[in-house]
Amino acid sequence: MTHEEAFSLMMDALDGALAPAGADRLEQHLAACTGCRAEWSALQLVDDLLAGAPTIPAPAGFAGRVSARLVAASWPRTLGALFTLSVGSVAALLTVAVPAAVVLIATWAALSQPAGFAQLAIGLQQLARMGGAVLGASRTTLRILLVETTGSPLFLSWAVALGLVLAAWAHVLGRPAPVRVRGR
Repeated sequence: MTHEEAFSLMMDALDGALAPAGADRLEQHLAACTGCRAEWSALQLVDDLLAGAPTIPAPAGFAGRVSARLVAASWPRTLGALFTLSVGSVAALLTVAVPAAVVLIATWAALSQPAGFAQLAIGLQQLARMGGAVLGASRTTLRILLVETTGSPLFLSWAVALGLVLAAWAHVLGRPAPVRVRGR
């Protein structure tokens, strides 16, 4: 039994939902594993502390207010998540599928000709050189951006303004939606 399985059985035991077969397996694992035995003792201690704590009733109307806020806040986040997922899917498609298709088409074209393997080797060499050139250009671009541009007052002003705009936008998106109670 893995430690993750033992932990899952511990959670079931604390909830009172552990079958007798699971209890036997947990006991066998706890007898052999000192780490899980210490974890089980700590979980039981926390469970006992929480069980002995007094319960405080929620204020009147609390559940309704929370439900209303969740419903009101869920639509913008759902739409934002859907947009992010769509953009991410398109980016992943362009990043992975397009180069893979190019490689597959080039391989098929090279292998369908008599001197296909030689052409394939030349193509792979060219691809490796192109990748090295792209990495070199990326490194040079980062060096220029980080070393030469960051000392410029214009760049620093732009970076501060961009940071302020992003912070304001994050604040607007992070605010909870107003709760409207019917009848008021």
